[in-house]
Amino acid sequence: MAPRVPEGSDPPLQIAPGDDVVVTNLRNNESRCARVDANGRWRIGVPSNVDDPLAVAIFEGGAITDYGTCIARSDARVRRILDRWQVVEGDCAVGCGHIPRDPVGDAPQMRRWTNRDAPLTAPAEGMGLRRQSPELRRFLLLAQAAIDPADPISFAPMYFLRPAAGHNAHALLTINTAGDQAVPVSTGNAFARAAGVIPFLGVDAATRTPELADYATPDALWRRYNRSPNAVLIDRYVLEGLSNTLRWPVNGRPGTLFDVDDLDEGTSGFNEQFLTPPLRLVRHAARANDATGLAAAWTPTLAPWRGDTQPVAAVLNAFIRPEGTHSFSLPDPREAFEVTQYLTNLVARFYASDGRDLLYRSRPADHHCAARGDCDFIPPRPATQ
Repeated sequence: MAPRVPEGSDPPLQIAPGDDVVVTNLRNNESRCARVDANGRWRIGVPSNVDDPLAVAIFEGGAITDYGTCIARSDARVRRILDRWQVVEGDCAVGCGHIPRDPVGDAPQMRRWTNRDAPLTAPAEGMGLRRQSPELRRFLLLAQAAIDPADPISFAPMYFLRPAAGHNAHALLTINTAGDQAVPVSTGNAFARAAGVIPFLGVDAATRTPELADYATPDALWRRYNRSPNAVLIDRYVLEGLSNTLRWPVNGRPGTLFDVDDLDEGTSGFNEQFLTPPLRLVRHAARANDATGLAAAWTPTLAPWRGDTQPVAAVLNAFIRPEGTHSFSLPDPREAFEVTQYLTNLVARFYASDGRDLLYRSRPADHHCAARGDCDFIPPRPATQ
């Protein structure tokens, strides 16, 4: 149960850095706790159904000795217990925190918290699992068993490594956008890794375990970066993709991410840090059964290549905005490097060639024609009247 303030006391609402906060669901007696940060903020998720009654206990600092059980010391001092709404709709012109805005158009009416001093209740349902915790890992392992049949990573190898019976190997182009957290960049790269387009094993894996040769790093590619391409993505925090970690700052843009594929080749004006030579992984969409076959499969990345041989598989981590963004939208002619037009024409050429051509590998000296829109395979713009 939630602790109670001694009878007759009514302390003023206050909270200080280092205080401990315990949120208790009074229906199921589940409690979660956290320490208040230097800015006076805290965040707690507690297992709840919608409208479960809640109590928030604020303790003077150092009250909680175990954040797994949230049990306070016997001599802990309670600053305040909150079990009533303190902020309601109407206190702000637009909205306060998680209090919903007014519905727009045909959107359903979502206003729920309209009475100050009404019982404090859960605004949403959820399991309240904490990040980086044993209970979350247990849940993820159990949940994965349920979603495996529909998880794209489960059928990624079927594009060309293990095609279904009666099907030929298929070309594949996976395009992620750097820093995407809506369709997480880590997920897109995990899919490409499972498909065989991001080597993550060492050079000797092709000889030591031939059945895993397609996941091994070709010797020439390993020597290029002194590690596997997967390690490159990890070391440059591409898989993390969080600008607020400030890992690759440039003047005026501390949250700039790292650019592993460097499609713009410095022309965008972002001045981001980039990989030399760019990763731009492309391989033939065919099995490699040993080290020799592996080197041949990666010819498009390791040697001059005309893009007219056979279907290929590739992955890009396209750098759209310095701090990252979700996908790409409409072309903007004001951009120094028109990345949206570049990617659109790149994909169009990939489809038109039956998955056999990727300009940044087949035409490395002039692949920017895709951004300008003047490649020889693009019909000229009609004359203006």
